[in-house]
Amino acid sequence: MTKTYLIGIGAGLAALAMLLSPMGTSLLAIPMMMLSAMPIVIAGLGWGTMAAATATLAGFVTALFALQLPAALMFAAAVGVPATFATHLVGLVRLPDAGEAGPAEWYPLSRVVLMLTLWCGLLGVGVIFLAGFNPSGDRSELIAGLTAMFAEGGGAGAPPTAQIEAMATMIVAVMPYAFSAMWLVSLLLSLWIGALVVRRSGLLTRPWENLNGFRPDPAMVMMFGAALLLSYLPDPLGLVAKPFVGALSIAHLAVGLAVLHWLSRPWALRVPALAIFYGLLFIVGLPGLLALVLGLVDRFFDLRGLSPRAGDEPPRS
Repeated sequence: MTKTYLIGIGAGLAALAMLLSPMGTSLLAIPMMMLSAMPIVIAGLGWGTMAAATATLAGFVTALFALQLPAALMFAAAVGVPATFATHLVGLVRLPDAGEAGPAEWYPLSRVVLMLTLWCGLLGVGVIFLAGFNPSGDRSELIAGLTAMFAEGGGAGAPPTAQIEAMATMIVAVMPYAFSAMWLVSLLLSLWIGALVVRRSGLLTRPWENLNGFRPDPAMVMMFGAALLLSYLPDPLGLVAKPFVGALSIAHLAVGLAVLHWLSRPWALRVPALAIFYGLLFIVGLPGLLALVLGLVDRFFDLRGLSPRAGDEPPRS
């Protein structure tokens, strides 16, 4: 038990340091921040929920005394609680009754992703209201900031005022969706990479699942449609719905990537094609829209079921 607590404390301190890494000047600051939940995931999957909970408590207390209460709450809400909850769910298993044959039933990954998605939506709503998001005021401040930034460069090559205003309008329009979407990416990457690390160490008790066959919870697509419709309503209801649209979009984008990996199996140039796709996804972003559409279409038309290999049909939720 002492070892579990020590591992948890170390994981919590590591997670807090990674979350605060953008305060430094390292080129790895942003990737480290995006993977800040990974130490807690490794502790939870490798040594149990108690280790993950200890990590969350250690990070919270350290942030509380070394920084301030807002920083401690941010760590707990954005990193500690979702990572601990997710690893606890991943480890849940229902064993067959004594004397009965049958496989163990593990908690569905689709439910884990759904819970993280909803949590990120709630987190996005909290950030919007705590930050006092004001579209018109934020747009004016952003225009002034961009204008000053270009002016500091001597004005050479500065875009016209109309272009700066359009840029500011676009940024402000995206902001309600952005945080929840970005943080779900962070949590999902942390969960996946952390599980790979624990699996490689031989401590992962749950059988590894082929993510190419991952299917979302059936309720997710209905939630996405409802949130998308509500986002067009006047504020504050429309503003509350937008973070959920952002998070649910990322969840379906992840499903679309699973579909793409599944359908690309027969391709002779599969590896370079996927490498180009992911490169464009991170640079341009437009392939993400394709992946999102694939994820939504697969829910209704079962694209992966059209070309299964014998004995390798993707599981159904």
